[in-house]
Amino acid sequence: VKSEMKSYSDAVKSAGEGVQISSDALKSAVKSAVQEEDRSKNLLIFGVIEEGNENSSEKVQDVFSEIGVNPVTELCRVGKTGDKKRPRPVKVTLSCVSTS
Repeated sequence: VKSEMKSYSDAVKSAGEGVQISSDALKSAVKSAVQEEDRSKNLLIFGVIEEGNENSSEKVQDVFSEIGVNPVTELCRVGKTGDKKRPRPVKVTLSCVSTS
């Protein structure tokens, strides 16, 4: 996001002071950068068994502990309920992209 905003800033500076950028173009660029940043924080985990009174949080924390990281997360199941053949994926939203 920072590099994309810097490239917009550099383009404006190199174009000179007489150039005006439409507010729609600027809004679109910022919106695109923010959406990309938001999506980069999402992670889908497939194959986590779904139970009626499950605690998905514990299951996801077990997965993260297996790989040695402990990020702050929010999570939810995505998709329709009722398919007994395959469990729905778990969407994990990290608080930040870096998990160190």
